[in-house]
Amino acid sequence: MTEEITPLRRRLIMWLVTGALFMEILDGTILTTALPSMAQTFRTTAVALDIGISAYLLALGVLIPASSWLADRFGSRRVFVTAIAIFTLASALCGQAQSVPEFVALRVFQGVGGAMMTPVGRLVVMRHTPRDQLIATLSALIWPALFAPVVGPPVGGFITEHLGWRWIFYFNVPLGIVALAAALWLIPDVRGERRRFDWTGFALTAVGVFALQIGFEHSARRIDALGLGLVAAGLAVLAVTMAHLRRSANPLLDLAALRTPSFRAAVSGGTLTRMAIGAVPFLLPLMMQAGFGFGAVHAGLFVVALFAGDITMKAMVERILRRFGHRPVLIVNGVLCAASLVSLAAIGPHSPAPLVAVLLYVNGWGARSSSPRSPPSRSPMWIPPRWVTPTACSTPSCNWAPLLA
Repeated sequence: MTEEITPLRRRLIMWLVTGALFMEILDGTILTTALPSMAQTFRTTAVALDIGISAYLLALGVLIPASSWLADRFGSRRVFVTAIAIFTLASALCGQAQSVPEFVALRVFQGVGGAMMTPVGRLVVMRHTPRDQLIATLSALIWPALFAPVVGPPVGGFITEHLGWRWIFYFNVPLGIVALAAALWLIPDVRGERRRFDWTGFALTAVGVFALQIGFEHSARRIDALGLGLVAAGLAVLAVTMAHLRRSANPLLDLAALRTPSFRAAVSGGTLTRMAIGAVPFLLPLMMQAGFGFGAVHAGLFVVALFAGDITMKAMVERILRRFGHRPVLIVNGVLCAASLVSLAAIGPHSPAPLVAVLLYVNGWGARSSSPRSPPSRSPMWIPPRWVTPTACSTPSCNWAPLLA
């Protein structure tokens, strides 16, 4: 059941959802330049604090698949408004954290809000967008995912050096209050078909992702039987999860869309690609601060070169795909991305800044064309209507990729 909305209201809803997506993704990356300062506050190391980023992404990855069911069961407006309220409250509390365990717990709480906020907003937009406008709408929703991971480190560095890291979270509060008021006014109260919740699929997903993440976190510090065992257990549970989702009458995620080769290739290959390119905005600022001794702003500004390359290719990728086709472009750019990542491993504290900026620019340039999220505009229909929910909920691959990376 859907209610009719005017084109102006639809446009305002898209702006609201785009802003919510920007806030969610930004909070996953903005802390990277603040970790050394936070480590001093909590009397620990910057590397040990990356659990705060991982906890946030873990909550997103586990809870996003359930967001569609929640929207259908309780109504999109109620779930979206609740998600914004949780996200805003958690941001204020994160700014008050006094210890690492408290901070990690609050980041999980913040991730709960983020997990419901963006997918439900995307579902509302996609369910009220005419079929002939769907590709353009999805393209517009890409911008926060493109912009936030790159702008996060320099903005976080500026706030940390001039105001303190706690203000990274405090700035979310007024934005959240404005978004809350806008959501109450704009978001329609849409409910989908009532169906049973897949508790088995949810539990298997949560256990598998959690075990995999803890295993990787442990193995990053010390490779032993415990870490390898957790990774193996996580992979095994996720394999069981996939089998369950294929057999279940009401699966947590409908995998029917994966039967189409192009969609399956986009999800599987895109996940591996995001693991490689998505790790750069997270790890580069940390390497430049903890390893090279750069300041937060100095380290964050280097990431802007990634954004410049990404934006440059964004303007050309459609014409390139039309001219050469998807397969040759993806193969060439896969090699280009791999080469640029290897070159980044060779930089040091005394490497010329222009050279590092060029390498990052090339990496961002290749990353965009290696993972295009929209097809050429002459494609008749990229996402069939029956795939609206699985497509909006394919977001877990976007979150699990940087989590694993």
